[in-house]
Amino acid sequence: MIVVIILPLLGYFGARTYSRKLVLGYFVYLVAIIAVRAVLISINDNEAFISVQIVIILLELLVIVYIIKLFRILGKLSEEDKFYLIGAAIMNDPDADDSSSAHRYSEENQEQDQQEQGD
Repeated sequence: MIVVIILPLLGYFGARTYSRKLVLGYFVYLVAIIAVRAVLISINDNEAFISVQIVIILLELLVIVYIIKLFRILGKLSEEDKFYLIGAAIMNDPDADDSSSAHRYSEENQEQDQQEQGD
């Protein structure tokens, strides 16, 4: 039961930190869950249960499409791009700590941009 709670967090943290490994872990989890649902459908005679499970499988397949797109995009990002994106997300987060390295990095870039514009 705890696995079903923890593994979806892989997707969240994978997307939040731009980690291909975590996104891949979530993809594997979803494929396994779809397989379990298919087995449950095959051994169950309740039409309402089967209908609900089919709808859930279709939604999970839609999520998988977006996971694949994210996984491909993450493969094209450099570490610098990821750092920049994380910094931009932190800057837009009202709960973010101003002392974070990404925030300092962004402030340094803004100061540098202002100096370049002044030259």
